[in-house]
Amino acid sequence: MKNFLLTTMVLSAMFTHVRSGSAEEKLGFYIGTATSEDSGGIFQSEIDLESGVVQPPTLATPASRTTFIWLHPSENVLYSVAEVRGETGEKMPAIAAWKIDAVDGKLTKINHQSAEGAGPCFVTVRSDGKYAAVANYGSGSIAIYPLREDGSIEPASGKIQHEGSGPVAARQAGPHAHSVRFDPSGQRLLAADLG
Repeated sequence: MKNFLLTTMVLSAMFTHVRSGSAEEKLGFYIGTATSEDSGGIFQSEIDLESGVVQPPTLATPASRTTFIWLHPSENVLYSVAEVRGETGEKMPAIAAWKIDAVDGKLTKINHQSAEGAGPCFVTVRSDGKYAAVANYGSGSIAIYPLREDGSIEPASGKIQHEGSGPVAARQAGPHAHSVRFDPSGQRLLAADLG
């Protein structure tokens, strides 16, 4: 059971770097959570690759509903789905960009943009680092965002609203986008949908 939990935690986290130079190699990683900003956010930890010992997670940044995270391919930037406060204080589904501190791994918010749908559950970045995409489970839509050189997110440049339903009416009354990925060429988006 212990190995299963360790494997599950390691596989569900986003790995960031390997530190070597000593007898021990350590792999740092981030953990997105479904907590509110008052009780959690994005955590960081590391695993000793030789012994398998995982350090207790520490808070990298307070945030709300950061249930999926992704790293920029070449910059020290982490992206997450999130729930943020709008201009009038209302909760808003979003995609957020976080600067990774090179020394301590803490995260500082760069910016966020509307998820352009409800229940964002997946974020990805194209291999050249020029675009991000988000899947919105609640509304069954996907959106694409240009990224600036500093990793910040521009407003969505496109949105696709899925339609229809599936054969299991209780679960598939409408579309529910689960994920979205760029194909290897970076010219197409591939989306998985429950509905």
